[in-house]
Amino acid sequence: MIFEEDQQLAEIFARLSQPGVFRPISSPTRLGVLREVKVVFFDVYGTLFLGTRHFSQSPREHEPLVALERALEAVGLPPSDLGKLDWSVFCGLVADAQQKRREEGVEYPEIDIVEVWKKYVGLLEEADIIRRVPCSRQDQSHFWHRLVVEFEARVNPVWPSPGVLDALSRLRSKGLRLGIISNAQFYVRLLFPAFLRSSLEELGFSPELLFFSYEHGCAKPGTGLYERARTKVATLGFDPSEVLHVGNDVRHDMVPAHSVGFRTALLAIDEHNVSFLPEDSPDPIGPADLVVRSFDELLRCLSA
Repeated sequence: MIFEEDQQLAEIFARLSQPGVFRPISSPTRLGVLREVKVVFFDVYGTLFLGTRHFSQSPREHEPLVALERALEAVGLPPSDLGKLDWSVFCGLVADAQQKRREEGVEYPEIDIVEVWKKYVGLLEEADIIRRVPCSRQDQSHFWHRLVVEFEARVNPVWPSPGVLDALSRLRSKGLRLGIISNAQFYVRLLFPAFLRSSLEELGFSPELLFFSYEHGCAKPGTGLYERARTKVATLGFDPSEVLHVGNDVRHDMVPAHSVGFRTALLAIDEHNVSFLPEDSPDPIGPADLVVRSFDELLRCLSA
């Protein structure tokens, strides 16, 4: 079920996120048959959805200050002096929030991006760069969520990976349990109704198998999310060896997933959306059981 407020925010993503240039990767595959897989976890960015964040050259629309200006205008807070906008201030607030979590003992912390935006907007108000946010809107989560989405959709446009919808349907038809382990903020849930026209649950993802970093305060490449996922699948009667994690980043996905006993598949669909270990590493693909260049290849490896 998709609530009206979420649908409105999802439409912002659909309207502003334009597909980038798809560039297939020529890396070798590592194929095989993985038997007895009963649960499949996915990463989101670079796996279920491709993006332009790592492109060497991006259109001006994707530059933070341009995206910031247009996001503020969209929520009724046009900047009075664009020359006073300083994106490094926002980055500093993010770094401060992360450092606070590290001091609390979290090696790879995740922050609440909405709280960072509230602080940043407050600084813009104090500097008279924008007018005051009306008191009637300060406590409305929709206002802050819209501001974040207006910015994020502009600065980090994404689109569905080729074949993802069919792959999810075919995995579901096999009776596999589907889940997500991903670094993400609240708006990642909106990508599914925005581009796949369905909620996570309607696509077959089990609510108890969704592990988003913003909900747990810890992020990849730490093992915290994976350890939580391993505990949950154990309560459902599955052994870690019956779990496959599919991601696009060796360090963030393959290594920590392997460390908790999951099997692993590196999805190398697009050269801008895959990340290997450094070239001087003994094995750039690390502990990946599979390296596939499409969802079709992944499905063939699970066909048994």
